[in-house]
Amino acid sequence: MEKTDPLVALLNQMLAKMGRNLLRFQQIESGLKLLLPIVHPESALIGREAYAVFRDGLKGTTLGGLRSRMLEAFTFDDPDRFAVYAASVVDSRNEFIHHFLQLTEVNLHTQEGLEAGISYLDKQYDHSELLYLFVIEANKGVLDEIAPGWIDKFLTALNATNTHRQTP
Repeated sequence: MEKTDPLVALLNQMLAKMGRNLLRFQQIESGLKLLLPIVHPESALIGREAYAVFRDGLKGTTLGGLRSRMLEAFTFDDPDRFAVYAASVVDSRNEFIHHFLQLTEVNLHTQEGLEAGISYLDKQYDHSELLYLFVIEANKGVLDEIAPGWIDKFLTALNATNTHRQTP
């Protein structure tokens, strides 16, 4: 495609959304890898050594494996419903990572195909929002338990750093 091709803007938009979605899934995975060694019953109540073993055991674990460990670690009001939702996020992630360009509606050479890809990515991003927020809020909750007031301390330190950098 030439830079003047009208499809270039759509392709760039789709590529940006692909990056956004990839980052979202990596944030969920990273957040779970931080959280699970602290809250999972196999490490949380046993001690420091078990924590390190559990944490190391999560290295290289993909979202599917992390989802299973998350379901073991937390009590949900409707565990079956949350399990189905979390599985759908994992399936969506896997489809994106492994089969996105094979989806029949996605075509990098037509306006309709690019728009279909953009629509797919937007729906996927929205669908993953609940799991993303769960992981973020659970991590915040754990940090509040471990280090009360950490958010205020962090923001104060961040503001002091930013003020220092802005001073000529």
